[in-house]
Amino acid sequence: MRLTKGTKKALSLALSAALVVTGASFEATKSAAADNSSDATAATGSAVASGSATSAPAVTGTPEVTSAPAITSAPAVTETPAPTEEPTAAPVVKGDMDKFTVGFNYVGDDTWGESTWGDTTVDVTGDGNYSISYTASSDSKDLYMLFLTTDLYKGSLNANFKLNATYVAVGSKEYKVNVKGPWGFNDQQDTNAYRYNIVNPFNGSFDDTGLSWQDPKVTAVDGLGVCPVKAGDIVKVYFTVSGMNKKNSAANELPAAAATVKAAKKAVSVAPGKSTTVKFTAGTTVKATSSDKAVTVKVNNTKKTATITAKSTAVMGKTATVTLKTASKKATVKVTVAKTANVKKNKTAKYSVVLSKVTKKVKADKVKVSVKNNKIAKVTVNKTAKDQVTFSVKGLKKGQTTATLKYGKKSVKVSVVVK
Repeated sequence: MRLTKGTKKALSLALSAALVVTGASFEATKSAAADNSSDATAATGSAVASGSATSAPAVTGTPEVTSAPAITSAPAVTETPAPTEEPTAAPVVKGDMDKFTVGFNYVGDDTWGESTWGDTTVDVTGDGNYSISYTASSDSKDLYMLFLTTDLYKGSLNANFKLNATYVAVGSKEYKVNVKGPWGFNDQQDTNAYRYNIVNPFNGSFDDTGLSWQDPKVTAVDGLGVCPVKAGDIVKVYFTVSGMNKKNSAANELPAAAATVKAAKKAVSVAPGKSTTVKFTAGTTVKATSSDKAVTVKVNNTKKTATITAKSTAVMGKTATVTLKTASKKATVKVTVAKTANVKKNKTAKYSVVLSKVTKKVKADKVKVSVKNNKIAKVTVNKTAKDQVTFSVKGLKKGQTTATLKYGKKSVKVSVVVK
């Protein structure tokens, strides 16, 4: 259809009116939506007129300020634990020259079926003779290892200190230990303690340093040979100690074999001012005494000799007894003071001799003196005592002669030697 100019104008006016109506309806719809959604408007019952402006929403009250949460305190700082200290090793107990400990070490045979390592000990408190033992619990064809341990270390010994095993007893049998170089440091380390090897297939005999073997081929430093052991046998080691700071009078442990002593001579004669030597045999240390203070004795246990000396004051013709003694055995030597006067030329010496029937009241000139060769010596009586006469001898010429002293029917002859 072809629209005329008037028709177009009428249509335009109609569209405008329709838009106005549509706009009003839209505002009414919008207002109703606002009424339904606003809590504040519903509470007051207010109605919004069609086409009027939307009421301002009620002002919401200021919300309460939420208090700040309490500040959580910082956790307590755990202290750093103290570092755990390494446990301190117990100090090594060390012996000295006042007291030390010896331990017994034993292996029955090369099967190592039975052994003990220092379980038995003995305290050494001074010079003397000691023993230490162990009871075997099984049979053994031989002693495989046998040695003594100590708690002595380098620098703790006196210069003259010695420890020596002397005998090993197995059951009823006794074996003399014949050792060379058994004393040395454990495992050849001079920081280790000393020990004494009697039988040890792993150590030869030590040199003086205690660190090196004298002979690497030596596997047992003993004189025992084959030494079988039976179950129940007591294996006992006897040893001597010397050079400590004191003696131990109670230390006198000796085997029966060691307790023997025998003098090579039963009687000797010694002139005043002279000495003589008597040899002896013994299994251990020997001590000696004399029954007369004018007769002395000195023992050399290394050389096994006893030196007997008659002092110049010893009375010629008297006798004394020298006793050589171990812990339980003894031997005696009868000593007679010889009737011999020794004097140097142009010198005078005084002596005494036994002459019976003489008393202190007898005057010196009552004792008659004669010299076989008066060109060699001059003899003069000085004084008397009970059963003895004191006289002087002057040497005139080198040589030997005889002087006779006589009182009544009693007389005595003295040999005079002038040098």
